Amino acid sequence: MKINKNIKNIVSLFSSEFIARLVGFIATIYLARKLGSENFGVLSIGLAVLNYAAIFSASGLNMLGTRKTTEQIEDNNTIINKLIISKLSLTVFVAIVTFYSVTLFVHSETTSEIIFIYLLYLLPSVFIIDWYFQGKEKMEVITIGRSVGMVVYLIFVLLFVNSSSDLVPAAYAWVLGAIFNAIILWIFLLKRVKLKLFSVKVLNAFIYLKESISLGVATIISQVVIMFPILYIGAVYSEEIVGIYSAAYRIIILLLVADRIFSSIFFPKIVNLITRHSDKLENAFTSILRIITFSSFYIGFISVTFADKIVITIFGAEYNDSVLIFQLLIGYFIFTLINSVFSFTLIGMKKEKFYSIAMLIGMLGFFISIFFLDNFYSISGITISLILYEIITIAYMIYKLHKFISFNLYKLFYSLIISSFIFILLINYSIDFSLLLKITFIILLLPLTLYTCNIRKNEIVLIKGIFS
Repeated sequence: MKINKNIKNIVSLFSSEFIARLVGFIATIYLARKLGSENFGVLSIGLAVLNYAAIFSASGLNMLGTRKTTEQIEDNNTIINKLIISKLSLTVFVAIVTFYSVTLFVHSETTSEIIFIYLLYLLPSVFIIDWYFQGKEKMEVITIGRSVGMVVYLIFVLLFVNSSSDLVPAAYAWVLGAIFNAIILWIFLLKRVKLKLFSVKVLNAFIYLKESISLGVATIISQVVIMFPILYIGAVYSEEIVGIYSAAYRIIILLLVADRIFSSIFFPKIVNLITRHSDKLENAFTSILRIITFSSFYIGFISVTFADKIVITIFGAEYNDSVLIFQLLIGYFIFTLINSVFSFTLIGMKKEKFYSIAMLIGMLGFFISIFFLDNFYSISGITISLILYEIITIAYMIYKLHKFISFNLYKLFYSLIISSFIFILLINYSIDFSLLLKITFIILLLPLTLYTCNIRKNEIVLIKGIFS
């Protein structure tokens, strides 16, 4: 039997994320044990600096590359050349500025060396062209490249990190993994495209930098907001409270694999609809929005209901205070998935300016609310601010997108309000339920959620089209 293309892509993306996260987790445990807490902390600093630099060096170019590849207005050779030249130019600039800026405040030669090595990762990352294969909906290629890269990273760590003094090979292992990831992707690329590298003038390539500004700004805002609670809690409270929040947030990161899979599958398809079948966009958008609203809330209901079992099973009884934080962060998870439907539709329509404005307004709402809510609700208030950030962002995008696509706002608000009310009730009372009552409640919530989110014939047909 021939495997459905959508199923193949979903399985490939899930496999990629699972393998990468599992291998990374094994390597992290090994490094933490071999290097000791102090040297492991040095590695963590280097990786944190790299993460910030990577945000600025990517600057929305990967998403732009996926859209360009899907639209196919330009030939593949031109798209790849423009993206690589743009990314390479921006990456070299960001790497130099980052290194010299950070080392002004770092007085340890060892830490400076580790930061330098980690920043070398940015160069091979320029040639990790997974954005191209996402646009072509060849997710299995992305899976192979990422898996090989992570396995090489782990093998190098196991072979060359044997004591607390082996910091340098641990950092180089991360760079080596990126090199192998890029090599695998290029092997597949050169089988498909007759590529003449650097065949585009530099100034022509910089047009892509201009186009990606809005996407880059939005990405930076998103990362600043997501990372801020941990920094804020660490500065205002204590390391113990940071641990309580981080334990809950790590589970959310795992759940957000669903958002990554959805966005990777949905974005090329919405661009294809806008470019080639604009008459079908409205119905497809409405059906996808209903499906994601239903899926995100129902997963949320299950997670909130069994939050105590989930958190304590993974982290132990000492993390009991993380349960409420995890329940609240599920709200962030729910609205992040719903947010993706609106944001990727706007980006696909080349209305990313509104997406960036939405993120900016959401960020302002987040920073205003976090200081007010912190005074009244402590760490829970900080978590609620993340939910408000997503809701504010969605509200602005609904307002703008409604000018381009006609969808029933009444039914949307109805489903969001009813589902949110159930979500709040579960946070307040579900912990006191017996296991049998929890299971019964979740079963009964299924038809209610389907009805509330208005899942009808069109949505069922769409789901069948994906899985048949």
